[in-house]
Amino acid sequence: MRIRYAFLSILLIAFIAPVHGQGAAGSSIVSRTLLSSDSTMMLERRVYDNGLGDIVQEVQSFPGSSLPSVVTHHEYDEHRRKTRTWLPVTTSGSGFVSGSAIASLAQSQYSDSAPFSHTVYDGFLPSQPSAQHMAGAQWQSHGKAVSYSEEEGVGMILNTLGEICIWISGDGSL
Repeated sequence: MRIRYAFLSILLIAFIAPVHGQGAAGSSIVSRTLLSSDSTMMLERRVYDNGLGDIVQEVQSFPGSSLPSVVTHHEYDEHRRKTRTWLPVTTSGSGFVSGSAIASLAQSQYSDSAPFSHTVYDGFLPSQPSAQHMAGAQWQSHGKAVSYSEEEGVGMILNTLGEICIWISGDGSL
């Protein structure tokens, strides 16, 4: 009977006690680099992952100064392939910034509707990028992309017009 009461009291305490979990999925790693010999200026770099080891955001800040933080945001698809990398933006905070806030900041700071690089993957070889679009609406809206094709151990980086930009031989030399 005492075991039953002890179990019920522990169960009751577990439901009543506040539980504090992590605010966002994943974790972060912080590194600090001293920029002055008297330790008054430092660069703090926070790297946030999605819980699977994929870096979703990098924040560089200068604690104790009025300088803004620089944030770079990465997006992945359901196969954990990097699909978008947003151009770096500045912000007054030093923590994680949501994807929608990054999109808004990047569009306003760069005056561009597509301030991100975009990678398209091949349907046949899921891990092989088929095209890479650089950042900017001008690059993306005009069908400009760098594509990769592999035939008989020889790689070619092509533009969208099919013109060879770089030829890579089977031994990796250009």
